[in-house]
Amino acid sequence: MKTSINLLPASYQRQLMLRRRVYQWGIVLAMGLLAAGIMRMRDVREYSTLSQRLDLLAREHQPTQQMLRRLVDMREELSELYQLEQVAKELEYQRPALFLLGLLSEIGEQTGGRLRVTKLELTGLQHPSTARKNESVGGSGVLLTGVSLDNQSVAKLESGLWESGFFSKVELLKSTVIGEEQGSLREYQLRCEM
Repeated sequence: MKTSINLLPASYQRQLMLRRRVYQWGIVLAMGLLAAGIMRMRDVREYSTLSQRLDLLAREHQPTQQMLRRLVDMREELSELYQLEQVAKELEYQRPALFLLGLLSEIGEQTGGRLRVTKLELTGLQHPSTARKNESVGGSGVLLTGVSLDNQSVAKLESGLWESGFFSKVELLKSTVIGEEQGSLREYQLRCEM
């Protein structure tokens, strides 16, 4: 049983109901906006704190970054120096051959052009791996083949090579006359060992 009757018009009742619902949902909406605002403010503060900390860490680690850049530059320099060292090693093994050519030119000038080297075979002078292999077989050295107008020029070449101190052994392997006429050429072959 009902103890009360609502005599208010239906339109007024709808307005009251609407007002009550707006008030209820307004409070819920305001609470939601307040919570979102608080969360947003907390996120802004956290972002600001993290940004300040990041700036501080960047300033603290700036010397480390500079050191890292210097380390990278040093590694590049080290790589370049290693390449230069390889070139220097290669040139070091080519030096005996260049010295030998200079020595032969000097001795050739002393003979007055009466001697010519036609073939020059180097064994074990150019590369260390070749030198090591050849040392076990028979050492490093040079085999000279050429022509001369007389035996004195060949003897001068042999003694010049021996006196240079560059070789431990200089040996005349062959000296033959080419042709039977007087003043004909002589073919020679010298072996020089280090």
